[in-house]
Amino acid sequence: MLLRVGIDTHAAEQDGTGNCTWVRSLVKALLERDDDIEYFLYATDPEHSFYASLSRRPVIRRLWPRNGMMRVPLALALMSVIDRLDLLHVQYVAPPLHHGRLLNTIHDLAFLRLPHAFSPVLRFRLSWQVPVHARRADAVMTGSRFSADDVTNCCRVDRSRVHVIPYGIDSSRFNQEASTRAAPLLARLEVETPYLLCAGRLNRRKQIPVVLGAFERLRDDGRELTLVIVGPDDYGADSVRTQVRTMKHGSYVKLAGTVADDELPALMAAAAVFVYPSEFE
Repeated sequence: MLLRVGIDTHAAEQDGTGNCTWVRSLVKALLERDDDIEYFLYATDPEHSFYASLSRRPVIRRLWPRNGMMRVPLALALMSVIDRLDLLHVQYVAPPLHHGRLLNTIHDLAFLRLPHAFSPVLRFRLSWQVPVHARRADAVMTGSRFSADDVTNCCRVDRSRVHVIPYGIDSSRFNQEASTRAAPLLARLEVETPYLLCAGRLNRRKQIPVVLGAFERLRDDGRELTLVIVGPDDYGADSVRTQVRTMKHGSYVKLAGTVADDELPALMAAAAVFVYPSEFE
């Protein structure tokens, strides 16, 4: 009898975010395994290009509405019953009415540690939902011992149920040879070399204002550099754009937005320096 496993994959449709990269990699790796498991992917946009790229076609269910406040407790709970799941995997928040086995991946508790980096509504919702759903889960998965200890202490979860699975690197994509594919991308983005690369959503906790300030000093010191920032808008993005507009050397800053998964390795390999001064990762 096939094991029936469901995965909430709505984050896989949020291009350019860490949660997106992680869940895409998880799904692709699972589907490449030769095992007796039937996978059900719960999507808000089943037509997203990610699902068409999968090597093995799982069952894909559309969940509606897109708003997580309704989608998770109602639509996801209902589909987990209809599909008779043996296990449901979520990130952070699970449907309260799900009665099967539950695996919850919690990457970090930034919403508790850095409240200024989240909107008040999101901060309030995560602050009460995540601890509750962490305690409900049969197992919690996270990427570091630090986060495991944080979840244990802040969410009051038995440490034996929190499992550390370190994040991996796809060396077939992220390697120095990728720099040979950078020229067309740099031409399209109108980026001159040498350049510094900062990757991450435009959120306060990524400390992009600090990067911009340091870049100003480098240009003042005569360093002929360009700064490229890739990542989608997030809470606090407007202040970043305002800072760039008012900078002395703002014309050398390129806010490139989200780049495709197959473009980021080339952009990273061709950079003179990769900059990542996040407050909390």
